[in-house]
Amino acid sequence: MPDGVRRGAFLVPGDSASYICAMRTLHVSAVVLLSLATACASPGSVASSPNDPSTFGKRVESRRGVIVTSATDASAAGIAMLEQGGNAIDAAVAASFALGVVDPSQTGLGGYAVGVAWMARDHRAEVMEAMGQVGADPAWGQPDPPRTGIVLSGQAATNEGGDGRDPRAAIVPGFVAGLLEWQAVRGKLTRAQVLAPAIRLAREGFIVGPLNHRLFTASIPKLKVDSEAAALFMPGGQVLKVGDRLVQTRLAGLLEAIARDGPSAFYAGDVPRVIAAKSRSVGGLLDAADFAVYKPAMRRPSCSTFLGYTVLGGPSPVSGPSISEVLHLAELSGLTSMGNPTTNASAAVKMADAIRVSLVDRRIVGGHPEWAPAPVRGFTSAAFAETRVGAVNGGYRDTLPRGDAWKFENETLPAACVAVDPYPATQRVSRTDGPGDDAAEMNGSQTSHMVVVDADHNAVSLTSSVGELFGSGVYANGIFLNSSGGLFARGERKPLRKPGSSIAPTLLLEGNEVRFGAGAGGAAYIPTAVPQAILRMAAWKQDPFAALAAPRLHPSANGPAMEIEQGFALSVYGALRAHGYVPTNKVANLQFAGVAAFWVRPDGVIVGAADPRRDGIAMGVR
Repeated sequence: MPDGVRRGAFLVPGDSASYICAMRTLHVSAVVLLSLATACASPGSVASSPNDPSTFGKRVESRRGVIVTSATDASAAGIAMLEQGGNAIDAAVAASFALGVVDPSQTGLGGYAVGVAWMARDHRAEVMEAMGQVGADPAWGQPDPPRTGIVLSGQAATNEGGDGRDPRAAIVPGFVAGLLEWQAVRGKLTRAQVLAPAIRLAREGFIVGPLNHRLFTASIPKLKVDSEAAALFMPGGQVLKVGDRLVQTRLAGLLEAIARDGPSAFYAGDVPRVIAAKSRSVGGLLDAADFAVYKPAMRRPSCSTFLGYTVLGGPSPVSGPSISEVLHLAELSGLTSMGNPTTNASAAVKMADAIRVSLVDRRIVGGHPEWAPAPVRGFTSAAFAETRVGAVNGGYRDTLPRGDAWKFENETLPAACVAVDPYPATQRVSRTDGPGDDAAEMNGSQTSHMVVVDADHNAVSLTSSVGELFGSGVYANGIFLNSSGGLFARGERKPLRKPGSSIAPTLLLEGNEVRFGAGAGGAAYIPTAVPQAILRMAAWKQDPFAALAAPRLHPSANGPAMEIEQGFALSVYGALRAHGYVPTNKVANLQFAGVAAFWVRPDGVIVGAADPRRDGIAMGVR
């Protein structure tokens, strides 16, 4: 079947009752979700109790495995791996590649991925880090020339270039190398099995839903500037409509080559030559040789403790340490014993202050450990948080100074962290080029997150992204290249460097048992949304779906501005204003981050939940 659109029959990948059930119940509003009383469960799943909210695809319970992703087809791909005997790594990798097909504006083979895993039998935690990498051309270290183009007013993707495309933001993707290496080491299935769902979705097509239509429409400038992308996503000059089928034959061919030959199919031979030639032709700086030297990293996790749990996160270059700081501040300030911040005004103020402090301090672990070593252990220590808790328990200040986490880099670790062999202590080095201003990743809906728990309670929390919607806008060999070059702060982009990111995949253990997991897509909203979800689940014992559906707030690091959703008690808005914040309404939608979370109950039942702000779907093994 040629690339393009096919209207008609719905493609069901496999014979999954979970998949069909989820599709029957997509796009139910959060208000309805919270008012219903039964959940859609596949045969063999544990039925929801009468007191649980019905979520029709947004919440699931199972003893045999759960996956939550941002797209139904991807969740179905992950479930298929678990049903074939694969583990959480197999499911996460299969779902990630499927997302690269069905969620191309937010993630894909041209992007990056970072995941935190807990392997239950070995009591082992690890982090797979596959951030993109700048090429070797010296021009990468120079300011970009002015971008030109006709500005198309009223389009969400419009920027300095006029068409939304930013070729010099496209760096070598890490997605394929990182995920395949992880699966080869930790997975149980073959590479062909894991990639089969993505290949099928690309070759046979998938149905365009309302959210994809919305994101495609918002990205018209990027899509129309490339004739091949325009023919695929805008046949006849019109964006694909809801219910159309998108077939991606060229992407299917690339996936089949990767399934057959592994990472070399992407990082050597014709593929990098084609991608580099396209990049150069539109003003980018990539060379085929840049792909050959790319290597992902397997790292130790950042680690802290919170209310008796062990918190595992992605260390620098991502925002795991920021999550630990918020949780420490919540415990030290007394926030965790104050009650639900949806109605408790004092708790909401403290939660906002704790998050704001972490945003101010986040730059301490910015950049990437290969060129900007960071005090990960110091940042995640309770002793460092004690020096910062005064900003939570005290009055509001327009300007907050950053803390000095380096002073605590060699603090004695909690025993629970020693047991998981966490990120090592780092020696402080002088940085000649920073720290600079905050990076460009400040707003937007981009990025995708998933969580997976299998029957053995191996668990994965994984975030992937192409950066901005459709990344750099450079389309080559069936994929959009990332915009990760924009993640560097001013003056930090140099040849062969990898950037940092705000993403925050997180797992919480209780002893040697994984108990909670969470993460989000949503750029700058990620490090504010994830700790709020964890606090609600772990501190205030809320059901995962209730925790995700609850209203959220998003303070600014610099000044009193705060975005806040409706749903808090009126007293909360008044208390925030009296404290010094200036709350402005933010309608709950996909731009306020999309969280995926799970809870493994003490009785062994796994509860998965997807954020009602997005199209995410929770599925359980039958």
